[in-house]
Amino acid sequence: MIRLYKYILFSAVALALTPACESMVARSIARNAVAATRLIPAVAAPKIFTRALRTTPVVTQKGYQQIKPVVTQQHDKKPEYDNYAKSNSYKWAAIGAAVMLGHVGYQVAQCQEEENRKYGFSFESDRKIFYEYLKSRPWGKTVKGRLEECENEYQEWLQKWCKLGKITPSEWEAYVHDNIDSCKIKELNTISFFKNNKRLDDLSRIRAHAMMELLGLDKARIELVCRREGFQHPIGSVISCIMICPEECKVFFKNDEQFQAAFLHELQHLFHNDYAVGALIEKFGSASNNIWWGDLEESLKQFRHLTEKRADILAGLVDPKYAQSLADAFLELKNPSPELVMWGFNSSDFYKEHDSHPSDASRVANLNQLHKDMLAEIESNKGDIK
Repeated sequence: MIRLYKYILFSAVALALTPACESMVARSIARNAVAATRLIPAVAAPKIFTRALRTTPVVTQKGYQQIKPVVTQQHDKKPEYDNYAKSNSYKWAAIGAAVMLGHVGYQVAQCQEEENRKYGFSFESDRKIFYEYLKSRPWGKTVKGRLEECENEYQEWLQKWCKLGKITPSEWEAYVHDNIDSCKIKELNTISFFKNNKRLDDLSRIRAHAMMELLGLDKARIELVCRREGFQHPIGSVISCIMICPEECKVFFKNDEQFQAAFLHELQHLFHNDYAVGALIEKFGSASNNIWWGDLEESLKQFRHLTEKRADILAGLVDPKYAQSLADAFLELKNPSPELVMWGFNSSDFYKEHDSHPSDASRVANLNQLHKDMLAEIESNKGDIK
């Protein structure tokens, strides 16, 4: 197909730059190009281009032999058609270039649209596959119970939010679906703000890819970015991007399992579009005359807390070691080491509840209970087998 586009472009250039009386070859190519354009969908072959080519007079071999002596004898007298062709050559060149540039732009847009349909910001299919993966684990009953718990908490929040915004749940889902692409600009701004121009180190990349392979996730769908220092979050996620700060990871995580557990946590935010939905809550609430800003902040806080809890639980459900590792990583903040203090962590923050995250103490308690329930079910299954 690319060759075909080049063929058409060369035809346009030949028509634009070659005089009428000596353009037999160029026009022959042009006629073939016209025929070729019929192979392209109508939307991909602008009508103005094909019409111009089809209506342009073409000099055949026989006709060329007939007019050549006349032109030779009257070389001082330029044919009117020849003058016309030369005077309009720049117009032909401009038309040819504009058509091809427009067509290339159209094709690029089509490719981008196809990529959005294929990937987009939705990981719905990946989330369903991930849920089935969890249910197949030896602690399937615990998985089922925790999934129901997370869904019930989300539905409870959704009912309150819809009542606040005077909107039905179906209308809210439609709003999210229709406006999720608007998060692209905010996503790019967020990434550019946090991004470090350094290349992400190979160790972090290898460990991250290992977790994606474990879940059967296409590595090309998620961009791994090296995040700059100083934000107290070694790993963060934005729609389809996971940002990793290698320097903070070295201080915050004591082993690979803690890093992997934190990475699994961020994957849950991608699976559920948490960043995008949170941004749309702000957008909808700010534009609504029905919601007081204080109520909007409180609803947004509740949403973020439940998504953080859900991400902790789903990451821990992959394996008991990840539930324990994530709990241990947060527990380090209760009595932070000098290195953690240098990065801004304070022991007084362990029990503090933030707008974006629940307290570290509550997260440790939830993860420890999850770890205990998973081990109990594993032990129970061993008894049933015996």
